[in-house]
Amino acid sequence: MGAALVLAPTRVLRLVGAADASDLVVRAIARALGARYLAQGTAGAPSGRTAAAVESIHAASMLPIGAWSSRHRRAALTSAGVATLIAAADLVEGHR
Repeated sequence: MGAALVLAPTRVLRLVGAADASDLVVRAIARALGARYLAQGTAGAPSGRTAAAVESIHAASMLPIGAWSSRHRRAALTSAGVATLIAAADLVEGHR
């Protein structure tokens, strides 16, 4: 997922039906998010509750955007959903 966001953010955004896929700022944010996912996955990033907290903050930061901006709603809510799933996976992994 991280590599796809870094290499082809427009394609990923269109895949989720984001109306803002051609927006330069949105694509830059998608690339930065992809780079963060890649870094977390390869650089021995924190796991368990710490990683879940980071993802939860990310998800929470997307909710107001999704609520207030019809143009950015789909991308923001998709991002929040993915971050929530990752946070849940981090918590499960942390309990092992």
